[in-house]
Amino acid sequence: MARIAAGLSARPVAVGLAGACAILAFFAVYLLVTSLDTSPILPGAPLSGAGEPVGAGLVTPLDSKPVGEFRDTVQRPLFNSTRKPVDRPKAKTQGPTEAGSPLDLRLVGIVKTGNAPARALIREADQANGKWISEGEAFNGWKLRSVKDSSVIVEADGRAHELTLQVVVRRTDDQNGGPGPVAKVK
Repeated sequence: MARIAAGLSARPVAVGLAGACAILAFFAVYLLVTSLDTSPILPGAPLSGAGEPVGAGLVTPLDSKPVGEFRDTVQRPLFNSTRKPVDRPKAKTQGPTEAGSPLDLRLVGIVKTGNAPARALIREADQANGKWISEGEAFNGWKLRSVKDSSVIVEADGRAHELTLQVVVRRTDDQNGGPGPVAKVK
C-alpha cells in the first residue's frame, strides 16, 4: 500500500518538471531563432526604430563643459586621502655623460639565451627602472665588456669594474618556526 501512495505523489512532480523543461526548451529555441542586432552603437547615433539619440535622457550640466576643465580631477590620485598630486622625481636625460662612479650602478639581472648576445639589466642606484644593455653597448658612460653568470665587467676611461648580482635572502617560515621551503620536483 505504501508503494502505491509513493507512486501517486511522485507522478505530479514528474509532470511538473517535464512541463518546466518544455517551457525552457521552447524559450531557448525562440532565442536562437530571433535575430539580434549586435552592431556597435556610435555615440549620438539614433537607435534602430527609435527617434531619439542614444543617451538623450542622460544629459547633465557637465556634458556641455570642455574636457580641459576636468584636468585636475584626472591628475589628482583618486585613492590618496589628501588628493594631492604625487611628486615624482624627474627622469635624468640619457645623453652622452662622463662616466660616474661604478658605485652608482646596480646589476639587476642577466640574460643569456642561445646565440643571442648576453645582456644585463643595469640601473642607477637612485633610480627604480634600469635598461637592458648588450655586450659592447654603453650605459651612462660605462661600456659593458663581458657578462658572466652572476656578474658583469664594465669599463670607462681605462678603468674596469665588476658589478655583481645582489642576492636577496628572504626569511623562510623555517626561521619563524613554521614549515620549511618546499623542494621543487624536476
